[in-house]
Amino acid sequence: MSCHAHAPSLQTECTGEQKHEPKVCPRCKTNFVCKVGDVSNCQCSAVKLTVDEQTHLADKYGDCLCCSCMKAEQQAYTIRKFYNKMKRLIRIDS
Repeated sequence: MSCHAHAPSLQTECTGEQKHEPKVCPRCKTNFVCKVGDVSNCQCSAVKLTVDEQTHLADKYGDCLCCSCMKAEQQAYTIRKFYNKMKRLIRIDS
């Protein structure tokens, strides 16, 4: 989750003059580079998140995630959302 592309609440934190920012993923502790000054080439640009997913990740972690963790969290979020929807449907039909 890149602060410049995927965490709306963190955009102000990443608007400094620095073009590349070393980061540590808060989920897996892997080192990576956040390319604040070159968003289209940042590792986060490979993951397309919905607004709901962006908000969820920003609330949960508060900082950029590495690409692998963004993908894993996106998948887990989608599965949880589907599971919760199915639970509601089953309760309605019961």
